[in-house]
Amino acid sequence: MNRILPTLILVLALCGCAGSHYDRGQTCLDQRQYYQAVQHFTDAIASHPEDACNYVNRGRTFRAKGDPDRAIQDFSRAIELDPKDATPYLLRAGVYSHRGDYDLAILDYNKVIAADPEHAEAYSSRGLTYFRKTSYGQAIRDCTRAIELDPELAVPFNNRGMVHAALGQYEIAIRDFTEAIRRDPTLSSFYRNRAATLMEQKAYDSAIRDCTEAITLAPRDASGYSARGTAYAAKGDITSASSDFKKAVNLDPKLSLAYSDWGYTSFQAGDYRLACALGFSIACDRLEEPVVRKPAVKPAREKAAAPKKVVPVRPPEPPPQHTSSRERTHVIQQGDNLFRIGIKYNVSWKILMKCNALSDPNSLRVGQTLKIPLVEPIDTEAETPPPKTEKRTEFQTGHILHR
Repeated sequence: MNRILPTLILVLALCGCAGSHYDRGQTCLDQRQYYQAVQHFTDAIASHPEDACNYVNRGRTFRAKGDPDRAIQDFSRAIELDPKDATPYLLRAGVYSHRGDYDLAILDYNKVIAADPEHAEAYSSRGLTYFRKTSYGQAIRDCTRAIELDPELAVPFNNRGMVHAALGQYEIAIRDFTEAIRRDPTLSSFYRNRAATLMEQKAYDSAIRDCTEAITLAPRDASGYSARGTAYAAKGDITSASSDFKKAVNLDPKLSLAYSDWGYTSFQAGDYRLACALGFSIACDRLEEPVVRKPAVKPAREKAAAPKKVVPVRPPEPPPQHTSSRERTHVIQQGDNLFRIGIKYNVSWKILMKCNALSDPNSLRVGQTLKIPLVEPIDTEAETPPPKTEKRTEFQTGHILHR
């Protein structure tokens, strides 16, 4: 035993992935201490520059800290050192897919599948990329193939469910999300995806329960509160909705959709000052109404006051009419509709349809840019929402996608 121990220590020292730098880097990565993790993996690479796994793990760290370019560089170097290992191909493809380089991602997935035709994860991830590319038929085929290869994997069910939901096949989508949850009930994104689909069926109470479960699993994830706030708002519970949107904004100040919805619900609740501060323009107009003040009580022996100079009130200027040089834009987010956008910008949804040459008010796509003309304010009391038609749901990447 005394002779075996020094030999084992020597073997571990020669392997970069078993050294102390690697172990410390892995610990820091698990604890989300990304700067320290990068330093440790860089030291491991300096000690063992031909060890691909050190590049893989430093690339994972760069990906986690939001540096996709350097992550891709490390994954590419790992592929050069060990071209038969599927892991760096899958990781590089995931980064490509997430940032919108779908064709490059598919090429990497193809290489993995060519080397291992029964690689279920590669089929599932390629299906997700085809979904993002809106190639729904191929996405369903890939996810189904992944399920055939490994029926106990949860992610392929989730990914296929998103495709069915995008196609408006809500019952099938809910079945897939339920199967994903049954196989792995610990991922909050599965519950949010099912909640979004239940919302399309107006099953608001069920959607709220799923969002609550997602919040329980990931209490620091703002998207769970934002999704539940949307369900509360659709149900008509403005107070609960506003509270959830506020929590979402506090957790993630960059979540623009939560700001917009918080402003909308604050306006509905009559808190115009808060709604105005959140960028809801109609609320700002309400604040411009004159404030009535009580007259001061005159002293008993006050001399006759000089007559006040009457200043004529200047009539308000008419709002500017629409011209092509005076337009704003709005990028469609998950949960947007023409009526809500019109309320936000004080423009009729009918004018938005005409300005953007839309034939169907329910055909908006996430990421689509709408022109917002400067026109006469709408009458919020008389304005009615556009008619509902059967539509496809666009899922927002980053909010409900499993990554």
